[in-house]
Amino acid sequence: MLFRQVVTLVKELYLHGGIEIYTRCDGISREDSSIGAQTLIQPDGDIITKVSENACFQPAIWQRHLENVEQKIFILQRFRRFLKWISFSIPAFLSIAYAAWTAKREAVPFDLWDLVIIGSLFSFFLFLVRPFAGFLLRWYMRRWLNKS
Repeated sequence: MLFRQVVTLVKELYLHGGIEIYTRCDGISREDSSIGAQTLIQPDGDIITKVSENACFQPAIWQRHLENVEQKIFILQRFRRFLKWISFSIPAFLSIAYAAWTAKREAVPFDLWDLVIIGSLFSFFLFLVRPFAGFLLRWYMRRWLNKS
C-alpha cells in the first residue's frame, strides 16, 4: 500500500506540477460543504495553503487538513531518505562485489577491510561527483542563457 501511495504522490508532484490536498467543510447546506482548506505542494518545496472563511471557525476542519498534509509530507520524506540510502548503498555494494569478483578471478587475497575501504571510497567519489556535476550544469545554463 505504501509503494502505491509513493508512486501516486511522485507522479502528482512531478507530472502534474504539484500535490493538491483538499479538505471539505462539514455542513448540510451547499455553501458549508465547499472546500475548507487547500494546500499545494510544489516540486521545488514550496507549500501554498489557502483556508476558507468557513474553516477558520471550525478548528476540526483545520486539524483534519493538517493531518492529511503531514501524512503526505511524511511519505515524501521517507521516499527521499530511501533514495538517498539507495544512492550510497548500491555503488558501495557494486564496488565491493566487483572487488570480490576480481579477487576471485585473479586469485588475489583480499581482506574484508580492503573491500569495505574500496566501497567507501567509491561512495565518497560519488558524493563529490554530484556537487561538481551540479556546478557544471549551472555554469552551462548561465552561459547558454547569457547568449540569448
